[in-house]
Amino acid sequence: MYNKSRIAILMATYNGECYLNYQIESIMGQSFEDWTLYIRDDGSSDSTVEIVREYCKKDSRIMLVDDEIKHRGAKKSFIWLLENIHSEYYMFSDQDDIWLPHKIESTYLKMLEMESVNPTTPILVHTDLAIADEDGFVVKGSRYKYDKLYPDWLDKLNWFIVSYRICGNTIMLNDKAKAVALPFDDRIYMHDWWVVLMTLKMGGSSL
Repeated sequence: MYNKSRIAILMATYNGECYLNYQIESIMGQSFEDWTLYIRDDGSSDSTVEIVREYCKKDSRIMLVDDEIKHRGAKKSFIWLLENIHSEYYMFSDQDDIWLPHKIESTYLKMLEMESVNPTTPILVHTDLAIADEDGFVVKGSRYKYDKLYPDWLDKLNWFIVSYRICGNTIMLNDKAKAVALPFDDRIYMHDWWVVLMTLKMGGSSL
């Protein structure tokens, strides 16, 4: 499936009816509008699919994608989406996220800045995040500070291998980073871990 928008947002859902509205609304409210949200459901038994279908009717940029396999699990759901959607840029979205209004725009501008310096390089942009409770109230304003992380450590391959701290829901990758991540190995820990690892291993940039 070829994405006609600049950015493909990939979301895997499973029984997310309590949170899904907040995240989809936060994506629809982004300052950057040239995106398509692709949602693969993993066999939800609640109203998740009905919620997604209603949003598909409201916004043509939201698509519920079909998969002949009903249950893949989170890791393989994201991998399936990344393998089957073709785009210039990709972002991962968890169903219980809430994105700040300028998240896509800020990440995309950083991506363009890095590509202007390294036009042939696999590039992955990631950010800090805040931790919220089930009611959406922020309990930790910065994961970097909470985990005592130094952001300039996160793009070092050896450090990353032993202490994975880059969250998939903060990532944007270009098509060159996707290319070096393929094919996926069934034994990998998680989809986002593998994408970052292979980007760094193949000489790409992560910031």
